[in-house]
Amino acid sequence: MQQEAWEYRLIGVEPVWIIDPNSQLGCRYAGRRLNEMRIGELLVPGTPVRSVLSEMFAELDRQRPRTAP
Repeated sequence: MQQEAWEYRLIGVEPVWIIDPNSQLGCRYAGRRLNEMRIGELLVPGTPVRSVLSEMFAELDRQRPRTAP
């Protein structure tokens, strides 16, 4: 995962976010490493673009197919 994030940075993509809906973990690539986040916001500096992790994971949970008991 870190290698792929680094490759995106090499071609000028910034910021790089990686979201794992199963573990409800968000990662933000900063500098030369991934910072794991379970709470907070992922932001695009200088823009109104933001994603609140708790809201995103709650929405993903609502959309996840329910399994029969």
